[in-house]
Amino acid sequence: MRFLPRDEDFFILFLRQADVLVRSAVLFRETIEHFNRKAQYAEKFRELEHEGDAIAHEIIEKLNRTFVTPLDREDIHTLAHRVDDVIDMVDGAVGKTLLYDIRKPTKEMKELSKIISAATAELQQAIALLGKPKRRKELLDHLIEVNRLENEGDLVTREGMYKIVRGRKNMFDLIRWTEVYDSLERAIDRCEDVANILEGIVLKST
Repeated sequence: MRFLPRDEDFFILFLRQADVLVRSAVLFRETIEHFNRKAQYAEKFRELEHEGDAIAHEIIEKLNRTFVTPLDREDIHTLAHRVDDVIDMVDGAVGKTLLYDIRKPTKEMKELSKIISAATAELQQAIALLGKPKRRKELLDHLIEVNRLENEGDLVTREGMYKIVRGRKNMFDLIRWTEVYDSLERAIDRCEDVANILEGIVLKST
């Protein structure tokens, strides 16, 4: 049985969603690099978040109208929401840097921005291969890399929080940095969730 054929509208919609996902991660890296302009970048994030929401809604609407789907209905529904979750988490992290008046990104924040960017790029390439069953191993290799990046992200987050706990001046510092790191860690965790869903789709199709 073929899975997610190239001529299916669902395939096109997931590619569009993956494009927004990667653009949000790239924008986050740019925000970290030009942190004094984070308020301006936050506006761009809102636009991307709305675009991502619209595509996720379009996928679900099409799912509700389609009797025979190219893969499991629950997989389509979950995949659409989990990809959108990543976009929302990255947007939320930027919002928290504004809310808690974060003046300067930490070394670990910079590393996490690179990890998120790399993980979303791997997911985009994996999604692009869903219509190519003969390249199943290559697709799975991208997912393995996402899992590796998630583990790396956990280590970086722990190191960042350790430094904050060790060097904090007051409880508010601990609270605000915990909130920021939590959003970044959850974004990377959601990337792994997407990878697990994609792996499940591949395994069901073999």
